[in-house]
Amino acid sequence: MPTHPRLPQPTHRVGVTHTIDSLKLVDHWFTVPLTHGLIYGKGEAAALESRFADQTITVFAREVIDTSDALTTPVEERPYMVYLQGGPGGKSPRPISEGGWVQELAKTHRLILLDQRGTGNSTPLSARVITAQGSPEVQAEFCELFRADSIIADAEVVREFLLAGRTDKRWSTMGQSFGGFLTLSYLSFAPESVKDSRMTAGLAPIRSHVDDVYRSTLDRMKERTEEYYGWYPEDKDLAVRICEHLAKNEEYLPTGERLTPHRFQMLGNILGGNGRARGLHYVLESAFAESDKWLSDQFLTEVSAQVSFQAGPLYGLLHETMYADGPAQELGG
Repeated sequence: MPTHPRLPQPTHRVGVTHTIDSLKLVDHWFTVPLTHGLIYGKGEAAALESRFADQTITVFAREVIDTSDALTTPVEERPYMVYLQGGPGGKSPRPISEGGWVQELAKTHRLILLDQRGTGNSTPLSARVITAQGSPEVQAEFCELFRADSIIADAEVVREFLLAGRTDKRWSTMGQSFGGFLTLSYLSFAPESVKDSRMTAGLAPIRSHVDDVYRSTLDRMKERTEEYYGWYPEDKDLAVRICEHLAKNEEYLPTGERLTPHRFQMLGNILGGNGRARGLHYVLESAFAESDKWLSDQFLTEVSAQVSFQAGPLYGLLHETMYADGPAQELGG
């Protein structure tokens, strides 16, 4: 654990326990130093000299245990596994019933669903929290403390508290999407703490330039766009009409954010999902359902769900920069 004696010391308390049939859910609350991740990323001096060095944040994790009588391995003997959520900026899953992958893992492990710092119950970031820090420069310095190095430092605090009484203090990791990036960070910063790792997606590009990612993405986006207009040729004129309307008229999402032509184009994200062309078509078809003079509330609500970062600003802040591995320095920032 990268905690330094001159930084605020971490704490842990056990919260409430709930059950969902055979699943036992135990809440864990931690306080951790805001800057201790800098020890991994920039060294002890950076962590100690930061303007935020005396501050702490809350980190929340939920432990999931399957208590079924049919399971033969006692709970006390099951190894721990931490789930690294995708996003970035997404909170950990909230179990609402038995079944699924959560219960499967809970049969063999004590599964830890970690809310990464800045998400869920772990001192969530919002526009108000970020802007309250001060100038744009201070805001940027603050947001820098919510990257992968800090998330791994938090995970190490959780691991050391929960596995304190065990002979083998290593645990397993499961990473999904951005959680795959975090897995590589974990194996880089604290490999001695990891027994084994699993990734369902999110293998970060290694020794490749971010421009390679852009080129590949643009080629795929061209393919998906041609597929989309091949299925729904009428939507091409509709998309142009919406863009022209937005260029001449102010339209606002339910979140209060203005919908601009560029932000409207972010709906292309839908083409990366399973529904792809059909999903995008069903959003666009209601654009002028109320009137030819304004965009319908239904359309604006559906667009907001796709393009707004209000519920998870870390996605907007980190999704591109998480690919940075040297080449980003060429930007001069």
